[in-house]
Amino acid sequence: MAPVPGEVGTVRPLTYGPIGQVLLAALDPQTVDEVLNRYPLEQYTPYYIMDRKQFLARLPFVRSQGYALDVNEVVEGLMGVAAPILDFSGDIVGVLSLGFPSTRENDREFLDDAVRDLKQAVAEISANMGYGGEK
Repeated sequence: MAPVPGEVGTVRPLTYGPIGQVLLAALDPQTVDEVLNRYPLEQYTPYYIMDRKQFLARLPFVRSQGYALDVNEVVEGLMGVAAPILDFSGDIVGVLSLGFPSTRENDREFLDDAVRDLKQAVAEISANMGYGGEK
């Protein structure tokens, strides 16, 4: 397993990994531009998307599908999937993520199960936070 750099409490920019993608996808385009201007994309691995347009093109997918996925982008050998936790008003109050070896990248059944389980977990947590459906 690839070691994940950092310790509990490590602060990362919103452009770092699937958790940040989920949070950015919830913001309006102007705010996303402000974030990217203040915190430019950084090359964490050779697989990280450095093209701003390509990075921004992901956000509507993340928003519509309800999750973000990254493979080898922030840590080589690691992939992650993340989904938002919503409160009673439909606002994001947290993000739940799963990480696993990127050797599972081509295992469609595994990925489908991981995404399904993650989305089910955030739906249950969100319901406990009072979320009842669309914002």
